[in-house]
Amino acid sequence: MTDTRRNGPPPIESIIKDAAGRQDVGYTLRVHLQGLRGTWHRLWAMIGTAEIFGDTDDMAEGVSALRGQFEQELGRPMTSIEWQQLVDDARAHGKRLAGNT
Repeated sequence: MTDTRRNGPPPIESIIKDAAGRQDVGYTLRVHLQGLRGTWHRLWAMIGTAEIFGDTDDMAEGVSALRGQFEQELGRPMTSIEWQQLVDDARAHGKRLAGNT
């Protein structure tokens, strides 16, 4: 689900079906990037940033840590399909920002 006009992650429900209906009021009100949706946003952004600046060991460690936080908030590990969909979208966004598309 890539859309060149979108400047944020794909809706969580488009990839994580069981996240539908789960609230993250602070994220919705744009108060913070904590909770399920906020962590989703941060994880997506870090993957996209790695596409721009390179997938260094530090970046990989950060992505891994954020993925762990997200999965803890979600209450289960992401499936390989869910993970790949998120990575593909974030990398495509990073390429657009870098002007590589």
